[in-house]
Amino acid sequence: MSEKHMKKQDVVGIILAAGQGKRMKTTRPKVAHTLLGRPLIEWSMSHFVDAGVADLSVVVSPSQPDVHAIVERFAQKVANRCRVRHVFQDVALGTGHAALCGVRALESQGVRTGTALIGLGDVPGVLPEILDGLLTRLETDRGALTVLAFDAENPTGYGRVLKTMDGQVYRIQEEKDCSAEQRLIRSCNSGFFAGDFQTLCDFLPQIKPENAAREFYLTDLPVLLTGAGRRVTAYEGVPEETVLGINSQHQLADVAARMQRRIVQQLMAAGVQILNPEHVYIEDSVVFGQNVIVEPFVSLAGQLQIPDEARVPAFSRWTKQADVRL
Repeated sequence: MSEKHMKKQDVVGIILAAGQGKRMKTTRPKVAHTLLGRPLIEWSMSHFVDAGVADLSVVVSPSQPDVHAIVERFAQKVANRCRVRHVFQDVALGTGHAALCGVRALESQGVRTGTALIGLGDVPGVLPEILDGLLTRLETDRGALTVLAFDAENPTGYGRVLKTMDGQVYRIQEEKDCSAEQRLIRSCNSGFFAGDFQTLCDFLPQIKPENAAREFYLTDLPVLLTGAGRRVTAYEGVPEETVLGINSQHQLADVAARMQRRIVQQLMAAGVQILNPEHVYIEDSVVFGQNVIVEPFVSLAGQLQIPDEARVPAFSRWTKQADVRL
């Protein structure tokens, strides 16, 4: 394990992945859909593990055995790096309730102190470096909670991050509740947080379902914390495309295209010659040797090893799947 991704024994993780994903218009759970060769939820889990999380609870619906199986297989794969388990949210009562389910599961494993990362299972672009920055900001600010915020080009639909003059977050305001002035704010909530674990244990149960849906919203935490004199801050500056969530087939394809461009750019920066970068499909599991040339309209998938001096011919499809049970 590299020094960059050393396990942080005092950092635990909670990923919220119990949503039904009805807008995907399929019978498959949203987070079980494939994104560049891997289930969507696996991207989030991998990023949490690579950020050094020592213990990870993935909150899922009891009615989605496909997702349970994905989490269990991933847990086996990373068993020497992180303890991963799925946790049931028996009734869909909102993100605050889901986060509380994750916290209670960690408490049952003996977790009492440290830091918790909370994130979403349908946002695959929040890389380990971003999570590490979020943790660092929480530590630097000595706060109770840090919100991962971003400036949206078009903030419509996002919850706005409201801050005091000195930069402290006092509320996350859902758009439907925003004033005309607040709607102009471009700082938006990503759905990712870092917080003191004991503080979450104390304050998550205080969230009340005071909204039309009668659900417990995780975004109510800043109001509760600041009302109790606790410090809440924001970690900002991440590109908007890294925090794009997936709720439809169109969004899945859009995020896949963005991530594919990033993978191709990284490969070219490392010396792989890709003759037409816009017309290849390459998964991030593929390992390239030296002086490799990739011709147009190529598909490279799975646990492939491309040898030194190879030239991958146009229109070829190479794949090696270690596990294709999904």
